Amino acid sequence: MREVLSILALVMVCIYSHGQNVQVGGTVVDIETGETLIHAHVYNLHTGTGVISNDYGFFSLPVVKNDSIALEVSYVGYEKKIVRKKAESDLRITIALKTNNELHSIVVRSRLDNSNSQNRLDRIMLTGNQLEKIPGLLGERDLVKSLQLLPGIQMGKEGSSGLYVRGGDASQNLILLDGVPVYNINHLFGFFSVFTPEAVKSVDVYKGGFPARYEGRLSSVIDVRLKEGNLYKKNLDISVGTISSKVVFESPIKKGRSSFLVAARRTYADLFYTPLTSFKQERVGGGSLRTNLGYGFYDLNVKSNFILNENNRLYLSLYTGRDRLHINEREKSSSQMFDTSELAGNMEKKTTMENLWGNITATARWNKIFGPKLFANTTLIFSRYQYQTTFKNHSIEELLSDTLNESINYLNASSIRDLGLKIDFDYAMSAAWNTKFGGKVVTHHFVPGNLIMQYRSVSDPDDNFQYETEKSDDHVVELDGYFENHINPTEWLHLNAGMNVLLFSRKNNPYYSFQPRFSCDFRINTKSSVKASVSWMAQPIHLLINNGTSFPVDIWVPALREIEPASALTFDIGAHYRLSPSVLLSMALYYKKMEGVINYKNGESFFTLDNDWTSKVITGDGESYGAEWLLRKNEGKTTGWVGYTLSWANRRFPELNNGHTFPFRYDSRNRINVVAVHKLNKHIELSLTWTYSTGVPVTISSTLYKGQEIYERSPVSGALEEFGFSSNQVYSPQSITYYSGINQARLPDYHRLDLGINLIKQKKRGERIWNFSIYNAYGRNNPFVIYTKKEEGKLKFKNFSIFRFMPSVSYRFKFKSF
Repeated sequence: MREVLSILALVMVCIYSHGQNVQVGGTVVDIETGETLIHAHVYNLHTGTGVISNDYGFFSLPVVKNDSIALEVSYVGYEKKIVRKKAESDLRITIALKTNNELHSIVVRSRLDNSNSQNRLDRIMLTGNQLEKIPGLLGERDLVKSLQLLPGIQMGKEGSSGLYVRGGDASQNLILLDGVPVYNINHLFGFFSVFTPEAVKSVDVYKGGFPARYEGRLSSVIDVRLKEGNLYKKNLDISVGTISSKVVFESPIKKGRSSFLVAARRTYADLFYTPLTSFKQERVGGGSLRTNLGYGFYDLNVKSNFILNENNRLYLSLYTGRDRLHINEREKSSSQMFDTSELAGNMEKKTTMENLWGNITATARWNKIFGPKLFANTTLIFSRYQYQTTFKNHSIEELLSDTLNESINYLNASSIRDLGLKIDFDYAMSAAWNTKFGGKVVTHHFVPGNLIMQYRSVSDPDDNFQYETEKSDDHVVELDGYFENHINPTEWLHLNAGMNVLLFSRKNNPYYSFQPRFSCDFRINTKSSVKASVSWMAQPIHLLINNGTSFPVDIWVPALREIEPASALTFDIGAHYRLSPSVLLSMALYYKKMEGVINYKNGESFFTLDNDWTSKVITGDGESYGAEWLLRKNEGKTTGWVGYTLSWANRRFPELNNGHTFPFRYDSRNRINVVAVHKLNKHIELSLTWTYSTGVPVTISSTLYKGQEIYERSPVSGALEEFGFSSNQVYSPQSITYYSGINQARLPDYHRLDLGINLIKQKKRGERIWNFSIYNAYGRNNPFVIYTKKEEGKLKFKNFSIFRFMPSVSYRFKFKSF
């Protein structure tokens, strides 16, 4: 299959090209801020041809020399503009659009339905403004939680920011922030993501039909673009919420030529809640135990852009964010607390546990326009994710014969770091043929685990020791190259054929992968179209996912000779019908076959991880398929969507479940999402989301055996006693549970209603917004944790939920530009 697709992709490169005399190229921007507008429609009214601006607002359109042209430029939420020119030679123009706040009066009709990727279910685009209006947990609008409301995307655990796309796991999502991979997107154990919605410009979500320029993951691409900063005026946006506060500030550096944006968010859970979780327990005899708990996180985005001249633009961006969880205990006691003891005086113990995890990403991008036909973007990228767990214990005990002064230190850390360079080109070969090509080189530095344990004794230095695992760091080089061909043989047909080539080398052991991509959109008439796509994807890095705890101890490791890269073949077919100018109905069927996915062996986890991590994991296959429907309304007083997903997702590992196929952990058969935002008037905006999904699989046991009786009937009963062990030294569990299979039961169905209201008022200094929202408005007891409890000799299952009817309030003030 791959060979056939490869040949097809190469053939498409060589077909259909005819010359044009001159080229019109340029950039589409916001007239007030200077922000480039991604995927704006540029349509030549005279010839009936058109294009869509790229990720940096650039477009290129061929025209006949000496002809008069009329370019109609449109973008959702902006007034259409018609630019008339005489095409005597190649033209380079900048088109500035004006926003229109009365969205309900705008009807944006695209004549490019066959190439309008917003109409495809395998790719969905959202703007920052859309994300801000959806209710969130504790009043926090969250990009990832908004994406969880789209068809084909499962959220995972209740309240989490996990993304499980079309049967894939969390490690199979390529999440990009201004073109740089982000390896961990979770705050507060997954309840929030690292993205600040007020700073987000746009989000592209690919679930299938992947363009050749994306690589490295099997299930999805989440391409997040941040705002660039206002080139003309200063803007200040302040939000104060239930759990965190945010500040977004943008300003020109040199008016019309350069600007910057700063977005900062910080929780004050550690400032206000930590004192509430601090307590002191007095003990008889004068002793005491004081405990302090604390948690906090922050995000910081900094971005600047410089227009060097008409053809050159430079972008610099930085993101850093970190979570910190800490527990401190201080225990004091005296000899008066004990009747018989060697303790002669006081005893004091200090214990500290700390978990740290976070990301740093940085980019330097150079946009170069070589002419109306050719655009280039060169990017220097850096990304690092690191987690660290530390434990410290120091104790002093005054004994009759001696004084013990000892300390125990424990450190466990893991990280992944990328440094790379990539270049991308857009070239308009003709009115019907546009090509993208480029490549990158990245060095990955992996530290799967670094464990250090120390024991120090002041009273007896001979007992001091230190244990440290051999630092298992890996340096891997990744080379990628690609080409894409966007071909429009007719106004009704759009083809995208491309190839991604991967070379992944570790210690002179290269891995090659040729990944063909092909998609086709056929417009039946002005209202309906059909599309189909096939993609081959490869993933040269693996994530050792920790399934047993909420701590972010997921460990990234490279593919090796023993554990090769995972791969997936995805098929997608769909149809789209425009019910009205603002309402679109989309349907899609998909099938995905995965090979080389990994899982811990039975009984293994990150707690048992050492340098030989390959012996702890196994590889297997995955399969997922299903159908998706989306009814979406983008304009008017009421906007939103209704989505439905019918899906199956399975895994098979020869060493697990007796080699039989079992449901994937987040296999949910039916899923319904409703999102609605209604602008009641200029002062009141209402929002609603409702989600329903059938229960996900879990591994449980309904059989309980008495461990003591089983031991007494076993062949080893009494044998250990003959070697000198007493009966009370022989371990025999009180009860033994039996598991008949993996994920053989399902949790109860999940459903939840979230409500929100924005109270908007124009003030002298700007716009004030009060937001009141309710998460889980009717108090559904959705399970966060399932645990077992023995009652009357029987094993019973209990459900623990922490997100039942959670109201919140936030205050936001958007200062007028100054």
